[in-house]
Amino acid sequence: MRQRLVNIMKEIIENYDIDGIIFDDYFYPSGMPSDSTAQDYRLWKESGSTLDIKDWRREQVNTMVRDIWNMVQATKPYVKFSVGPAGVAGSKSTSASKYGVVPCPSTNDWQYNGIFSDPLAWLKEQTIDFISPQLYRKTTDNATPFGPMTEWWSYIAEHFGRHHYASHSVSFLAESNTEADWEELCQQIAFSRQYNRQNAPGVNFFSARYINGPQVSGFGDYVRRKMFTHKSLPPALPWHECPDLGAPQQVALNGSTLSWKAVEKHLVHYAVYAIPTLYTPEQAQSEKFDGIKSDFLLGVTYSPQFVIDDAHRRGYYYAVCIVDGWNNEYAPAYYNVPSGYAEKVTPLSPVDEVAPSWTPTLRWSKASAAATYHVQVATDEAFSAPLFNRRGIVADSIAVDLASQPSAIPLFWRVAAIQDGKFDTWSDVARFTTPQRPVTDAVQLIAPADGASFVTDFNFQFTPVTADAFVLQVAASPKFENAMEIRNFTYANNALTAAFDVSTLGKGTFYWRVKTSRAGHDDGFSEVRHFTVDAVPTGKYEPGYVVKRDVDTYATVGDLTLSNLWVRSIKSEYGNITFEGDGQHNRGFTVLGDTLYVAGRDAASSSSPAYLGLYVAATGEHIKDLRLSNAATVAYYPCNDVMTDDAGHIVISNLTTNVATTSLRLFSVNTTTGDVTKVADLYYEQLGKLRIDHCDVVGDVASGNFTVFAAASGGNVIVRWIIEDGEEAESEALYISEYSPASAANWGTAPRVWAESPDMVWVKGSSTYFARYSFISGNMEGSIQAGKGLLPVGKAANGGCGFTFAGKHYLFYPYADHATSYRYLLAQGDTYDACDQFAPLWTFPAQGLGNVKNSGCVAACATQPGDEGQHRLYIYAPGNGIAAYTLTQQQRGDVNADGKIDVSDATALINAILGTAHYPTTACDLNADGEVNVSDVTTLVNKILK
Repeated sequence: MRQRLVNIMKEIIENYDIDGIIFDDYFYPSGMPSDSTAQDYRLWKESGSTLDIKDWRREQVNTMVRDIWNMVQATKPYVKFSVGPAGVAGSKSTSASKYGVVPCPSTNDWQYNGIFSDPLAWLKEQTIDFISPQLYRKTTDNATPFGPMTEWWSYIAEHFGRHHYASHSVSFLAESNTEADWEELCQQIAFSRQYNRQNAPGVNFFSARYINGPQVSGFGDYVRRKMFTHKSLPPALPWHECPDLGAPQQVALNGSTLSWKAVEKHLVHYAVYAIPTLYTPEQAQSEKFDGIKSDFLLGVTYSPQFVIDDAHRRGYYYAVCIVDGWNNEYAPAYYNVPSGYAEKVTPLSPVDEVAPSWTPTLRWSKASAAATYHVQVATDEAFSAPLFNRRGIVADSIAVDLASQPSAIPLFWRVAAIQDGKFDTWSDVARFTTPQRPVTDAVQLIAPADGASFVTDFNFQFTPVTADAFVLQVAASPKFENAMEIRNFTYANNALTAAFDVSTLGKGTFYWRVKTSRAGHDDGFSEVRHFTVDAVPTGKYEPGYVVKRDVDTYATVGDLTLSNLWVRSIKSEYGNITFEGDGQHNRGFTVLGDTLYVAGRDAASSSSPAYLGLYVAATGEHIKDLRLSNAATVAYYPCNDVMTDDAGHIVISNLTTNVATTSLRLFSVNTTTGDVTKVADLYYEQLGKLRIDHCDVVGDVASGNFTVFAAASGGNVIVRWIIEDGEEAESEALYISEYSPASAANWGTAPRVWAESPDMVWVKGSSTYFARYSFISGNMEGSIQAGKGLLPVGKAANGGCGFTFAGKHYLFYPYADHATSYRYLLAQGDTYDACDQFAPLWTFPAQGLGNVKNSGCVAACATQPGDEGQHRLYIYAPGNGIAAYTLTQQQRGDVNADGKIDVSDATALINAILGTAHYPTTACDLNADGEVNVSDVTTLVNKILK
């Protein structure tokens, strides 16, 4: 059979000019027995092999791969050979130690003993050019998330001197073909690029029919616009010996056809570049890699000629490079390289003046022998992001549409003459100012009167003027930072009215005004009035409860805003919560859906009844204390912590002072009845007498397949228990020798953990900073200590978590302990692998939750997704307070930023395109092509209809 495969492959590569061969699904049948009932048992016996039958089978596969590799090298060595095995290989229990590599992030290496496939063997023997594992799980998968898996394979490929191109499954698009699905695949591509170690990123999609094919469409166009924005050459394979083919000869241009002398080698092709005369050959070289920038790559051809399109016929010179079958690109042959520089022209008008209109005509001196001109207009003198950038202008003037720009701002412009056979020369930079638009009329405010006070709901009312839109703004400051905006009104008796619920603000003094917008005008604003809310209606569950909000507001950062939903604190400015015994019996909390859960027990006793305190997540109102069934009462202290698993189950755990003899017990909770079901009973005898206060869960406790992490109080150990089918399958202790800061001797009191993945966990103890540890490497992989501005001012506050929102990663942890009033920090970054790249966004509450030191050093935090474009943040310091905030990103399509996408956004988008209104590009660029135009209106309308 092996020889049959070799013969077939040889026939293919001898008779067809193919680029490569990749094998997929080629091994032994899954579940094949290894005893005397096996079909190949007699063959194994007769072989006389000293290997056991499983190793013998793996060697049969290795020999097949080796035979094909050798045949290819002897026949056409430039044909690439690869295999696409299952995604998990090289686990700790199979072959990692055999090859001296870090184990795979997943332990489920079924292919090694299930289908007798050992991909690391082919890499070690170097009998393949690249590996393309089937990484068919999403980035959010619990067992084998795409990110850690592609990172591991990149490491493996580099270790053995080969390339890794992940195989992605796109077949799920047949069931769900949304932009969120496309974003998931884009994130996978981004991970492959981020973790690539040999400047050779690549992807394989299975299958093409789900990209732009007969099954579904759309993803291909989307990924081309978003991820594959530049043409490129495939990565070179440097391990093959190959002759230097030099530069092409006899390059010539006849009409629009560029030609050169053919190279008589198999699978030779040619890369053709068109370089603007703005750049010399030296300037056209890539700063990161050898060769010419990919920005200038026109395409690749297998024949010694290439047709230049009309857009690249004037103002360019050309380069042709030979590319061999191993993708090595050789020296360029240039054609029509300019000699000298074009004549420098002078901007004539407008110069240092206000533009005469919103479509001013730019004029410049005529070059004596100009072919065409290149004009740029920008908001900065460096022209880093030109508003107008056009080549091929034949006249010495051009009208420029500036309707989308603000009034009275400075703009800069310059011109380059493009002359045949010359490099471009920019003119001096000229400056002018945009005109001043008329201001939209301001409305007349009617009610409430300035200085009014309220204890019940009321109406806003004003007299309209001629305008396209009205926006009523309400804020806690006369500067209107983080203002609430109201856009829906009723009209009667020549007045616009909006009903208002005072509980959305809480008690305090507030300011309001109305903004008016009109095409061709700048926004107008009414006078500013203020009013006071002295009381709000009684709470639904908690008599007398009113919503109180953070006394501070937080500035917008980029397209992100942070706003407070509610605060309950012992501090005098709030005074709306109390704690028994400084909160020593209420150490844990979590959030799920509409409800926030606080762990509780009646006393510091193993026999104490347990309960969960339930709060409305949106308002902070206390709903009730949910009493838990007797099974929740366990040694040492029951219900010390509460958490949410990945499937949305509420789970409680106890405190154990000796995990070697007293188990850490986990129960899932029926949040309606209070009944509990035990899901794990965990010991670790090897640890001796060590205390565990808190833990975290990855997976679904109801399925019986999940992982539990905990760190020992006052110790140097992180424990991981892996539960499979409801039984403990594996337990492992990670003994830590590296802390953040390095001076720490152990975690300190009651450390809390956050499980990033089944192999990566973050720990925060009273003696340490929030830091990341890997069960793969056994090392500390990062710490907030590495980032600028991330270090907290107090360590005696245990808590922290992370989340992903709008394509970015976030770290969320205590910034200050009781000594300076509990506060929290939110930081943003691209990957948890680079803690030093995280940047702080806000520290909140600015005034803190309180100064009471709780016995467990607890300063916990939790998050969950909110409405579209939002994420909710919750903080809890027992003995001090609890609060909720909203992180908001203006979402693509919500042009007018009212929190929903509807017809009003289409109107706003049209106004933005016409230049009569101004909105962020991130909201207006619906099809993500970098431009805001009519095509975005079509996309938005389809989105609204859908």
